[in-house]
Amino acid sequence: MITISDLEPAKLRKWLELEDIKFRIQSAVEDKDRDRLVNLIFLYLSTAIGIETNTMLDLPYKEVLDAFNEIAKINVITMDLPFMRIPVREKIEDTGYEYDYRSWWSWANIFSKQYGWSLEYIADLNVNDGLCLYQEYLIDKYHDRDWQWMLSERYVGWDEIRNTSKINPYPKPEWMKAQVKPVKPVQIPIEMMPVGVIVSWKDFAQSE
Repeated sequence: MITISDLEPAKLRKWLELEDIKFRIQSAVEDKDRDRLVNLIFLYLSTAIGIETNTMLDLPYKEVLDAFNEIAKINVITMDLPFMRIPVREKIEDTGYEYDYRSWWSWANIFSKQYGWSLEYIADLNVNDGLCLYQEYLIDKYHDRDWQWMLSERYVGWDEIRNTSKINPYPKPEWMKAQVKPVKPVQIPIEMMPVGVIVSWKDFAQSE
């Protein structure tokens, strides 16, 4: 029997490893690879609760799936950070240097460089703290590139139509762009409506 009643949300390293496995699970589902899917679900549970895969082989599959779903719920992130509105990883061709759990090592590399922290300290970070710091890293990275862009000849271009120079700002990623909210229609109270016949510009243009 799989016991998860006292399970707490994962810290940063384990959370990133679980997210990596979930990504591979999604890939197995899309590829309709049943054997790989089953093995990855066992791997997810083993990583989350620290039990050997072979101890779960004789358990009812429903119990295994229920445990998987429950652990996934425990580790759902409720924060709505802008950079999380885009896919963390996309299914792309192998770059040649991809490997399992690279997300964790990539984040560990970033945080150790940025703050001088040890791997043990980074691994034990609260996930929400790690996500906020990662977004700040991405913002700093953008501003550094933006500054380098401003110092390059690419920053100033030429407008062929107006025959003048123009500024070419460094492009922002979608999640950094301001969210434009649609204008809510406002109903004018009847006592504030104008008195008499209302003539619109359209009516005026048609009368000419």
